[in-house]
Amino acid sequence: MFDNCTDNSLKLFQQLNDFGARVIVPDAELFEIKANNVLLREAKGNVVILFQDDMVCEDIHIKEKIGNVIAFYGKSLGLLGGRDGFELNELSFPEKPISRVSAWQHIKDENTLLKPFEYAGRTILNRGPLVFTKDLLRNVGYLDEIFYPQWGDDVDYCCRARFSHGLQNVVFQCDIKSPLEWGTTRRGSKLKRGYDRIMRRNWDLITSRWGKFLTTKV
Repeated sequence: MFDNCTDNSLKLFQQLNDFGARVIVPDAELFEIKANNVLLREAKGNVVILFQDDMVCEDIHIKEKIGNVIAFYGKSLGLLGGRDGFELNELSFPEKPISRVSAWQHIKDENTLLKPFEYAGRTILNRGPLVFTKDLLRNVGYLDEIFYPQWGDDVDYCCRARFSHGLQNVVFQCDIKSPLEWGTTRRGSKLKRGYDRIMRRNWDLITSRWGKFLTTKV
């Protein structure tokens, strides 16, 4: 998916695409959530991994790791995430994670880091990468585009899988390269500041839907 790419990435990928990957270039810019939903609908395999453009997978065992989780949880499996997962005990904004486990190399508390091939159940997963099975999509549906253009749809989806369908969301260890300087919205940029209002609106929507399930402090 090349959604309003203004650099040379599309041309470069077309030169390197000797493995027959399908390339999707929308007529109009979709932004994150709608672009992700297009990929989820169009993907042909039984397992769909969503990678954002600020991450590179360096894990040669990622398929095996995902397969292990699917085999362990079976039909009770919800969403999988390869970044981090956590719980909440209050609904303040921005969120204050507890019981965090992570596969992300930037987390300062090494006690939360998962070891190779480890995984753990948590209610909320952060985007990047996210793993959907086709069974999950058939049962739970797609990302809610009310959160357009981005942010919060992953949290909402985790809550939907957990609280509406009784499924277990899982964070698994995977080797992803994602330097902080690659993520514009992580660095206090004008783009991030421009999204603050949207992020707060979306957080209020999440807590109005799921607050009573996430914590007793509503």
